[in-house]
Amino acid sequence: MNSVRDLGFGSALAAFAVLATSFALGVTVATTVQSVAVQKSLQTEDQRVRVQLASRDMVSPLETQIAEREQAMTKLKDPVSIDEEKLRLAELYRQLGAKSEVLGRFAHAEMSLQRAAALTPNSPTPPADLGRLYAEAAQAQRDSEAKISLLQNSTESYREAAKRTPDPAARRPYLRNAAEVQNLLARAFADQGMFEAAEAAKRQAAQLSATR
Repeated sequence: MNSVRDLGFGSALAAFAVLATSFALGVTVATTVQSVAVQKSLQTEDQRVRVQLASRDMVSPLETQIAEREQAMTKLKDPVSIDEEKLRLAELYRQLGAKSEVLGRFAHAEMSLQRAAALTPNSPTPPADLGRLYAEAAQAQRDSEAKISLLQNSTESYREAAKRTPDPAARRPYLRNAAEVQNLLARAFADQGMFEAAEAAKRQAAQLSATR
């Protein structure tokens, strides 16, 4: 008699377990469907914003394109859309940096490239652009202290570009540029009679050249 009762109780437990599993599965499916629907809604709204931006790119000045995208970034919700627009915005800032450099607006070029670097933390291109900008500005700089500061910034920017480059072969040009700038820095220190600093810069240049 007890065996029959135990069997009945066991069957009830098994049935309850099946029902609980089915309920949990149903909740999971419903949650997944809801998540997909929400994601699709976000993508649709983001696409509308991005289409509007693209339509104005053909007629808007570079500065206006940047301002509109910076504002639009606060409205985008879908992570994929955000990442893609960051790439586009970074490229616009690079273009603005190049334009500003041609016009002799160094500070504006610097800020534009710094923003591009912040938007794309895994890309070596913006910091490499900064490295070149600083090095060229240093060559034209007559003030010794300002020249040294620019050369130091250039080295750090090229180092950052190398840090963002996992492939050793692709990393090498950035390290080579950093080494060349360090040799220029050594000369600048020597011209100021700062011979210990000059020797340290030469050692840094040698280390950078040897890094693989």
